[in-house]
Amino acid sequence: MLLASPHAVLLLGVLLPLGNLKRRAAEVIITSMGSPPNTRRWNRLPVDMPVKVVTSKGFSTTVVMGRGTELSEGGMVLYAGILLNPGDLLEVEFDMPIHSRLPAIVRSRNGFCFGLEFITPLPA
Repeated sequence: MLLASPHAVLLLGVLLPLGNLKRRAAEVIITSMGSPPNTRRWNRLPVDMPVKVVTSKGFSTTVVMGRGTELSEGGMVLYAGILLNPGDLLEVEFDMPIHSRLPAIVRSRNGFCFGLEFITPLPA
């Protein structure tokens, strides 16, 4: 026998408050959704590091400061006050004891946040 009211349901002699039922249903839905599988080639590490962004067009070279917020073997997330578009080539210079400058290509852009992929230069 099923009796219902706006606040509770009587099911087989057990009074079930709807508030708990709604909460439990939400828990089941959230648990069953899970997190999407990681399809990235490399794990990302959260970082907060200053970097220099070097771009060249013709005989003109521009250097601006930026911040790396995620880093992996294959690329990084970069915030910089520069106009870049997907496909643009640049170099990222890391402030380390050993001079380190990596070539990269812009793969995505959202405002001044850029997804970069490090590229391996061709042998000379």
